[in-house]
Amino acid sequence: MGLDEQADEIEALQSIFVTAGEFEQVSDSEYFLHLKPHPGGDGDNHVGISLHVKYTPEYPDERAELELINPKALNDEQIAAMNEQMEQLVDENLGMPAIYMIGEALQDFLKENNKPELSMHEQMLERMQEDGGDDENQEEGESGDEDQEEFNMEEEYKGLKEKDLCAPEERVTPEAFAAWKAAFDQEMIQKGLLKRVVHTKPSGRQMFEADKNLENEGDAGNDVLEDVNAELYGDEGDLDELDDLDDD
Repeated sequence: MGLDEQADEIEALQSIFVTAGEFEQVSDSEYFLHLKPHPGGDGDNHVGISLHVKYTPEYPDERAELELINPKALNDEQIAAMNEQMEQLVDENLGMPAIYMIGEALQDFLKENNKPELSMHEQMLERMQEDGGDDENQEEGESGDEDQEEFNMEEEYKGLKEKDLCAPEERVTPEAFAAWKAAFDQEMIQKGLLKRVVHTKPSGRQMFEADKNLENEGDAGNDVLEDVNAELYGDEGDLDELDDLDDD
């Protein structure tokens, strides 16, 4: 029974794969199917592969020996996918002739992947583009993380208004600040970083020559602290000399 089914299947395949060189018989139990996307010449055939079939005595009740050979413009990943598809069809159709079904599935795969073989330069550019896409996705992910961190910080800042104030006895009063400021200014004067300048009352002639409105200004002079860059004058002795010049 197995031999009859084998002979019938070979006859059917010869009538289906009619293009010259597509079906190549070796013996009553062995042949090749040279598969292309467009065997009739109605399109470009950039890829191709051959299926080597060798029947076992009990085929189709047992598996035939199948091998994919002579791939054209197909990479290892694509060949592995074709082998996986072929093995699946063999398992699903064990007990019945399945070579035509396998050949048709492989030919459909070739049509879907019918692309010219890339040169080494083109393959390198393709890999660079793929790697670049991964880098862009990573950068987008990092940018998204930064945006989320900024958002969280903004939320934290907004929440400061809701925080509890310190106890009243621990707060700085205007009087305490004024006392601290006076002590700080005195320390800066001693270090030569601040200078006390006394503005005295103008003379009568100055008042006469100035605008008459100035006559009603205060009688007492005011002390003013001015910032002094001590490095421009050397040590404190230099600052004292400047004071003497002002007095003269």
